[in-house]
Amino acid sequence: LDALWGSSFSGNQFAETVIGILFIWVAVTMNILSLRYMKWVPNLGAIIRLALLAFFAILVVTSGIQHGFHGSIGGFFPTDTTILIGVIGVIVFQWIGFELQTNASEEMENPQKDIPLAVYISGVISFLAYAIPIAGVVLILSTDQLSNVAGFVAAYQYASSSVLGGAAPFFNHLAGLAMVFVLLSSGTTWLMGSDRLMAIGALAGSGPKQLGYFSSRFGTPIVVNVLSGIISTIFLFITFFVTGGGLHGYFAAVLGLVISTTTFSYILIFPALLTLRRKYPNVKRPFVVPGGNAGAWVCVVLTMFWVIAATVFSLWPGLLTSTWSADYNGVSRSTFEIYTFLTVAFLVVVAIVFWAVGRGHAIHTGPVMGSGVMPQAAPATGD
Repeated sequence: LDALWGSSFSGNQFAETVIGILFIWVAVTMNILSLRYMKWVPNLGAIIRLALLAFFAILVVTSGIQHGFHGSIGGFFPTDTTILIGVIGVIVFQWIGFELQTNASEEMENPQKDIPLAVYISGVISFLAYAIPIAGVVLILSTDQLSNVAGFVAAYQYASSSVLGGAAPFFNHLAGLAMVFVLLSSGTTWLMGSDRLMAIGALAGSGPKQLGYFSSRFGTPIVVNVLSGIISTIFLFITFFVTGGGLHGYFAAVLGLVISTTTFSYILIFPALLTLRRKYPNVKRPFVVPGGNAGAWVCVVLTMFWVIAATVFSLWPGLLTSTWSADYNGVSRSTFEIYTFLTVAFLVVVAIVFWAVGRGHAIHTGPVMGSGVMPQAAPATGD
C-alpha cells in the first residue's frame, strides 16, 4: 500500500498492527455469516484476481515493447538447486487445500458436480496467479531489484508508470484496493473450509464437542470462527514482537510457519487414500483417483515426497546450504527456529489434548457401503 498509495504504514508498528487486526476480523465476520450470503467473496476474489493478472500482463508486454525488458524469462526456470530448495515450500503450498471446499458441501446444491468442477477451475486460476506475476517480474526487473515482499509491486509500479504516465496514480490506488481484497478473499475462503473441518471433526471426536456448535441462524461454526480470530490475533502480536515489526522478517516468518504447519498436516492426510480404499473398497465414490490401487499408490508417494520436502525446508530454511536467507532480515536463525518449533510443539500438544478430550464422544461408524465395486473411470481430485 505504501508503494502504490504513497502512504507510510511500513515501519509504523501501530498502524501495521491495526490493519492486521482489521484484516483478521473482517475475514472472521464473513465466515460467521452463512455461505449463502458470503459466497460472493471467493467468487468476486477470483474475478478480481484474474482481472489484475490480465491488467498486469498487458502492462508488462506494453512496457517491454516500448522500453525493453530488463530481465530474462530464464529466471522463471531456476537451475540452481539452492533456489529450488528455497521456494519448494511455496510451490507445494499453492497446490494444496483445494479439497477444503468439500467441508461446505452441505450448503451446495449439487456438491458431487460442483466440487470437481471447482477444483479444476481453482487449479487453472492458481497456475495463472503464480505464473503470470512471476514471468512479469523476472522480465521487467533486473536481478538486484527482486524481492519476495515487494517484487510484484515494484514490477507493477515500473510498468504502470512507463505505460500509463500521469494516469498511473489513479490505477495504482485501484490496484492496491484490488490486491487487498484478493488477499482477504483468499483468507476468507481458507477459513470457510478449515473452520468447518475443525467443527465437524470436533463433533466426531477429534476435539471438544463445544467446538462443533453451529449457529442456528447462519448455519456456520461460530465458536471455531471466533476462536480462529483470537488465535490469529495472538500470533499477529507474537510474530511482530519476534521480528521487531520488520515486514521482510514478518512476511518470511509467517509464510514459513503457515507452509510448514499446513504441509505437515498433509503428511497424515494423503496416506488416508490408501487406508480408505483398503478398509472400504465397495463404497461408491463420486470422484476417484484413476488407475486403481497402482494409481493411488503413485499419487500418494509423489504427494508425500513433496509435502515432506516442503515441511522440512520450511522448518529449516537454508538446509543443505551454508547461508541464512536474506529474506529473514533482522531475525536470526536461532530466533526463527525457536519461534517456529515452539509453535509446532504447541500445536502438537493441542492436538493430543483434543484427541484425549474427544475420545469420550468419538464416532467410529464407517461409511455406507455401496452395492458394487469402487468405480475406476472417473478422473480424480480426492477420495
